[in-house]
Amino acid sequence: KYPIRSESTRAKMYYIEPVKYLKNLSLVWYMPEKFADALDSQPEKVVCHVLGNEGENSLLAELKKNHLAESLSCGSFKLGPGNQLFYVDIDLTDDGIKYVDEVIEKVFQAIADLRDSGIPKYLFDDVQQISRIKYRYKNREEIFESLMKEAMKLPYEHAETFPLKTDIVQNFDPLLIKEFIDFLTPWNAEFFMMAPPSLTHVEPDTTEKWLGVKYAMRPIAKNQMEMWQKALAVNEIKIPLQNHFIPKDLSILHAIDV
Repeated sequence: KYPIRSESTRAKMYYIEPVKYLKNLSLVWYMPEKFADALDSQPEKVVCHVLGNEGENSLLAELKKNHLAESLSCGSFKLGPGNQLFYVDIDLTDDGIKYVDEVIEKVFQAIADLRDSGIPKYLFDDVQQISRIKYRYKNREEIFESLMKEAMKLPYEHAETFPLKTDIVQNFDPLLIKEFIDFLTPWNAEFFMMAPPSLTHVEPDTTEKWLGVKYAMRPIAKNQMEMWQKALAVNEIKIPLQNHFIPKDLSILHAIDV
C-alpha cells in the first residue's frame, strides 16, 4: 500500500478552474486498507445506497428543496492494492456555490443520520438484490468499453470467482459498515470545488504540473471544520425505507394461450 494523502491537504478546499462550465463539489475520502480489501462485504456499496438515494427525505431531496443542488452521485473505486477512494459528488446551483458551507453541512448531517440509525438488514438486502439484477441483466456495451471495465476488476478478485464477488456483494457485515461510516469525517475528507472563478470568487494561482489544470488551495477555518464535525442528524434527511418494488423472483413467466 502506498500513502496517497498528505497532511498538508487536511482542512483545505481546492478551487479548480474547469474547461467546461461546471459547478461541482466533491467530498473525497481515501479509505483505510481494511475497507479496500473487504471484497465480500463491500461496505461502500451499502453506504452509497443511502447517501446517493434520490427519494423522499434523502440528502439530494433536501438540497433540491433549498435550491442548492441539481444532482448527486456517490461511489468508490480502487487506486491500487489496499487503496480505495470514496466520494460524494454534487452538481450545484449558483446558490449552492454561494452557500457551499451549508451544502457540506447537509452532507455530514446525512452521514450523522446514517451513523445514528445504523444499517438495517433490509438496506443490505436491497443492495444485494439490485446487484444481482444488474449482474444477470447487463446492458449491452461496446466490446472495448466492456473489456476495460472487466480488466480494472481483475487484480482484486481470484479467477475462480471472478467477477461474481466484485459485482454482487456477498456478506452483511454491520460492524465493518459502522467503522466505514465513522471514518467519513470532515478531518478525513478532501474538498474540491470545480466551478468558474467568477462564481467562486477565488482566482487560480497554481498550475498542475502534468495536465496544466489551474487551481487554488485555500484553508478551511477550524471553527467551520469543527461545526461540520459536530453535525447532527435532522428530521429532513433520513435513511430510505425498504424498497418493496425490487423484484425478488427473476424467472420469466411463459405466456398462457387463452
